[in-house]
Amino acid sequence: MVEEARGHLVEGTANCVDWLADRYLAGETIGAADLRRAIREAALSGKLVPVFCGAALRDLGVQPVLDAICHYLPSPLDRPPAQGMDPETGQPISRALTTDAPFSALVFKVVATSSTDYLWLRVYSGSLSTEDRCYQPRSKARLRLRRILRLHADRSEPVDEARCGDIVAVHGLKDVVTGDTLCDPEHPITFEPIHFPQTVVSMAVETQTSADRDRLYEIVSRLLREDPTLNVTTDEETGQMILSGMGELHLEVTRNRMQREFNVPAFFGRPRVSYRETVTARGVGKGEFEKRISDVLVSGRATVEILPRPRPAGDRSQPPVEVDLAQVSRVLSSALEREAHDVLMRGCNSGGSHGFPVVDVKVRVLEFRHNDPPDPSVPLLGTLTLALREAIFQAQTIVLEPVMSLEVRTPDESLGPIMKDLGSRRTEIRETELLAGFAIVRGLVPLAEMFGYSTQMRSLTQGRGSFSMEPYDYQPTKSWV
Repeated sequence: MVEEARGHLVEGTANCVDWLADRYLAGETIGAADLRRAIREAALSGKLVPVFCGAALRDLGVQPVLDAICHYLPSPLDRPPAQGMDPETGQPISRALTTDAPFSALVFKVVATSSTDYLWLRVYSGSLSTEDRCYQPRSKARLRLRRILRLHADRSEPVDEARCGDIVAVHGLKDVVTGDTLCDPEHPITFEPIHFPQTVVSMAVETQTSADRDRLYEIVSRLLREDPTLNVTTDEETGQMILSGMGELHLEVTRNRMQREFNVPAFFGRPRVSYRETVTARGVGKGEFEKRISDVLVSGRATVEILPRPRPAGDRSQPPVEVDLAQVSRVLSSALEREAHDVLMRGCNSGGSHGFPVVDVKVRVLEFRHNDPPDPSVPLLGTLTLALREAIFQAQTIVLEPVMSLEVRTPDESLGPIMKDLGSRRTEIRETELLAGFAIVRGLVPLAEMFGYSTQMRSLTQGRGSFSMEPYDYQPTKSWV
């Protein structure tokens, strides 16, 4: 059986690598070193994907997988230069993946502990020792990595230098988060940050005492540093903490971590869908602000326009709100953009709005006047809030619900009941594939219809089915309550 399987492996690899095919057809003996080199060439070119079987729970097949990473996957020298941009000019630049190039690294993970946060770095180019300083373009801060750790399975090893291709951990860096770039101060570069989709499910978290509440906020802040796909807000009406995540399972894992690892005595409400809304027509609003601050009368007037901003379905690359700053000075532009985003994300409960965050809109400032106060941002923010609320009231709003990309794997004999159940959940079936006794169903489904689906699916498939979901888009819904 082993010889037969090896023969299939050699034959399959020979179909992808010419020089191995010549030797195979000539009847030459193919040694392990030659076969390994051929598999690597085919894997690097994308013609072949090595597949391994094993069980990590029982420690079966783990070592061959780790060896295969070294044998077959590309090293930094096999990859093209890393692409980034100049943080000052925005021009694209590249960085050679060698130790001779200037230092650059990406923070791709944060592990929060009770004493400090450990930042995991992937070093793309150059090297950095504990005596050198690096630069963080987002905060424009110079930092020193006083301690660099090489990570092993159950321990860490201090090292004096991080080199190109290394994955290391550092700690003690403030204001550095997942997706930040660290680089040479004399050769700054910013790699593309990690984009995280908007949260789609929320649940309420409450404690019995104020002391427990303080500890809860401390634990949640640590979890937020570790997991940027989590979000926390406070309900203004009830005072409850609202924890939001990417799905029912995501929140369940977070809840179990809070109870098991941190022993948080809290009550968790049922998960709820995070709805959004958008406008379907143009709306114009005016806002006037007048207030006496320290014996100075501050007044202002603003007129804003809100417009729908269509985008392709499934495209989450665009920001939820676009702000036109043409009528506002550069000094006030950042404050305007931040305030407009905050107002729209808080939602508006007046008029036809349902109070959900407003997305996929464009805000244009048509007029802004003030009486030359010491701080022009005060009347700007005051008038902008009032004008935006009136503009949303004038525009026609619709509720958007999160839609998930769904893949269900089920035995052939359970396909009928599965399809019927998915139909009752407002699923849009995109594709059905039959494969070796199993059927794979792919489609789009509203998240609100998928609570408790794992139990239902196990019942319909006698425990043999599985499914996966990921956020796809927000789409209009007629029933949101």
